[in-house]
Amino acid sequence: MRFPSLAFSFGPRVMVVAAVFAITPAVRTLSAQDNRKPGPTYTNSTPLGPDEVEHVVKTGDTLWDIAKAYLKDPFRWPEVFRRNSDIVENPHWIYPKEAIRIPSSEVRPEVLAKINTKPVPPAPQRTVFSSVAGVYNDRLQSDGTVIGRNGAAGVPRGEIESAPFGDRKGGPLGAGRLAAAYDRPGIDASDSERRFQLHDRVFVDLPAKVAGDVGQLLLVYRKGEEINDDAQIMVPTGIVRIDSKTAGQPALGSVIRQFGEIRLGQLVTPLPEARSTSLAPVAVNAGPSEKVIYIANNPVLPSLQNYVVLSSKAGNGVRVGDWFTLIDDSVDPQYPAPSVPAAIAEVVKVTPFGVSAILIDQDQPRIRKGMVARLTARVP
Repeated sequence: MRFPSLAFSFGPRVMVVAAVFAITPAVRTLSAQDNRKPGPTYTNSTPLGPDEVEHVVKTGDTLWDIAKAYLKDPFRWPEVFRRNSDIVENPHWIYPKEAIRIPSSEVRPEVLAKINTKPVPPAPQRTVFSSVAGVYNDRLQSDGTVIGRNGAAGVPRGEIESAPFGDRKGGPLGAGRLAAAYDRPGIDASDSERRFQLHDRVFVDLPAKVAGDVGQLLLVYRKGEEINDDAQIMVPTGIVRIDSKTAGQPALGSVIRQFGEIRLGQLVTPLPEARSTSLAPVAVNAGPSEKVIYIANNPVLPSLQNYVVLSSKAGNGVRVGDWFTLIDDSVDPQYPAPSVPAAIAEVVKVTPFGVSAILIDQDQPRIRKGMVARLTARVP
């Protein structure tokens, strides 16, 4: 059987080039369709369920990529196909503008946190820093679309809340912590191995000067890598809501948002106000420059939706929704070449220790620490 792994664009359709893999009998039933080339189907026979999310196919997409993006495991692509058999007649052929449905309970928490907002509109120019003119070519490129952005322009609240951020070394002062599990396990197991999911209850040692009023929201985070002698990355893992408080005891809370692995001992601090924006940024010339100092999760090749943290020496005046262009100035000394734009990162959080941003457009495959990032568009 051919496997939906690579895609090439031929006009309006997406053709999937197959690779050979061992398959289970359940999947082998698809092989009879291998040589069929059905037309696109733009109307689902069933409405979007209340517990589903929708991905609109764009040029270059494959079921393999969609499963990897939403479910974190590309080998789960047959599950996506089976749910969407009314739209996708042959798994080797999917078309732009077809709507693919995925159960929200299966979607990665960090992707689910970003659902229900719309793609950022493309920049007036593909590259807006003055040394390089707008670049367009016939390679498959991003159009600025980030999975899960389907509403008004701007930065969605979920991206702000889940973004890693720079803080003082050791983290925010007076932080509390997840102290103990409320529900006892049915079998003997160490609490140090407990993992918490949505709606799980947990006892919380409150941060200093926090009363723990019912309904108060706390950001759960873990300490990340140190980025200099005075600063360290904090990585949000979820949000806990306080449900009750008894004098002399830890507060009882519930997990209402999850961005990563939540464990006992992780720290909590009052959830900062998420100052989102619905305004599109406007191109500027000669904006200040920063450097990439952190790339979330250390991927081999960072891509759309990856978080980066930039230095903040020019952080004053930078706001949520501003765009930085990441510049690749790496060259072979034997064949020197001008710098080229690598990606566009949209600011989602600003602290005195770093500017957090999410990649929303990409032209070069390599994003690395130390790259120059120039402010090229500001929110009005």
